[in-house]
Amino acid sequence: MKAKKYLSLLLAMAMCLSLLAGCGSSSSSSSSTGDSSEGSASSSSDAATSDASSESSSESESTSTGTVRTTEDGRTKVIVGTTNNAGSFDPMLADNANNRLDEIFLVYEKLIYEDGDCNFYPQLAQSWEMTSDSTCEVVLYENIYDSEGNHITSSDVKFCFDTIKAASLNTVSDLASCEIVDDYTVIFTAEEEDPPVGAIESCLAAIWIVSQEAYEASEDQMATTPVGTGAYIMTDFQSGSSLTFEVNENYWNKDGDRCPISVANVDVIELQIIGDKSQVAIALQTGTIDISDCVASGDAVYFEDGGEYADDFTIEAVEKNLVLWLCFNCSDSSPMNNINLRKAVAYCFSTSDIIDGAENGYATEVNSFFSTYSDYYNADWDSEDYDYYDYDPDVAQEYLDAFTEETGIAVSDLNINILANSNNSDACELLGAYLSVLGIPYTLDMVDQSVVSVTQTDETAWDIFMNERSTVAKEMKKTYQWFSVTGNSYGSTQFIEDDTLEELVRTASFTSTSTAEAIEELNDYIMEQCYTIGLYQRQKNEVYVNWISDIQHTSQLNIAINACTFAS
Repeated sequence: MKAKKYLSLLLAMAMCLSLLAGCGSSSSSSSSTGDSSEGSASSSSDAATSDASSESSSESESTSTGTVRTTEDGRTKVIVGTTNNAGSFDPMLADNANNRLDEIFLVYEKLIYEDGDCNFYPQLAQSWEMTSDSTCEVVLYENIYDSEGNHITSSDVKFCFDTIKAASLNTVSDLASCEIVDDYTVIFTAEEEDPPVGAIESCLAAIWIVSQEAYEASEDQMATTPVGTGAYIMTDFQSGSSLTFEVNENYWNKDGDRCPISVANVDVIELQIIGDKSQVAIALQTGTIDISDCVASGDAVYFEDGGEYADDFTIEAVEKNLVLWLCFNCSDSSPMNNINLRKAVAYCFSTSDIIDGAENGYATEVNSFFSTYSDYYNADWDSEDYDYYDYDPDVAQEYLDAFTEETGIAVSDLNINILANSNNSDACELLGAYLSVLGIPYTLDMVDQSVVSVTQTDETAWDIFMNERSTVAKEMKKTYQWFSVTGNSYGSTQFIEDDTLEELVRTASFTSTSTAEAIEELNDYIMEQCYTIGLYQRQKNEVYVNWISDIQHTSQLNIAINACTFAS
């Protein structure tokens, strides 16, 4: 690929420059590699075969064409391959705790469901109404029972809310209280009289509701023995190995109008946990699993047109709803508080080349810090006439010269600290290579993902870092928290102190003042000041046998395997 040849030349130039000028040094507290260095299927066959669990002889053998698997007693079955190990099903933990997003929705339900496009659907709540800007009345269905027959009422909703609130989880940070009106009606009140746009609804879509009696009776807070109202029951839990879910024959809404995420199109779902992405393709090829969205980007070629297994499988590149941001430290402790230096960096690299080099081409450029899934993303931003820091080394050099003239700081005296982690190490390395070509010395500081959020609060610890942000209805709340000086205990996340930005972000974020025009004005100002640059949305490869079709997704765009279509 032409872009990859260019990147190789760029990196070679950067290496030569670093040897001559001593720039581009690297410090590391955790050594890791990104997706582009994943092993391929061709070199991992034996390991994958030994690691993956063999199928029981009591069920039909999977074939890539034909019909769905069946168990010995004739029930339909599908096996999903994942690299995520669900450590706990405790419903009072945060949604993303222990990598459980692949399966927790099968056994638990929420008051309302928010899909990946920020649409809301009733789940346990038959209705919800904003009775004011800061209060919401929720009415439950009256016939809700969990898998052990416990009747779910308002008291259970209040118990779940109060328990999560007491744990200070961000999932309900915008809500102050939950008050019972009657057995099936509750009223939620926001922390603020003028809450951020969509904040209350997103909180309602973040609380797993379970029976207080069942939860308190559980010896491990349902960590390994979940009891929920969902369409499935977990019948086997082998931590680090596999999980099995079977249809809840007594599902409370079995004959009703189900929420899209609560359907049950297959009787048995087995999740096989595969320790290494490089083994996922082998597990598909050998029939150990039927579907996965964890296929390494380097192995996608086997399933694409002309690939060895293209006839037997379907592959789709699904765009994630996470935007990779390039963020600048705007405190007095960093040279990046200078707009000319920020714009010099903004124009010195090609996003498309970074996508080719860091993501193997599996990503989509964006021209805003908003996701393309967001209601706030303007399609006009994708037009050819829209200049969103289009790669231009000459313009970058002009801004760099302006920085030197304004500050008196020689470029050779800079040392830009790029904060990197395993999720974005390749992209950060390529950005560093571009800085070297421009003559800007840099340090690549590799830290463990678990300490990134702590490190970024230290204004002396970094100059540039990359951060992925998600699209949810709560997006304006998160935007406010990111850019406002009151958004965090230490100020704005990037240490920005700008009265104009503060006014714009407040106007755009809160219910009483937010409009499409206000949000676009905020976007334009952030672009003008070059505080934050939206780079791209990664894609993931979903590969599945030909008897599976019409792939459905959860709000986090994971595969909702229960809602897919199966040939029978």
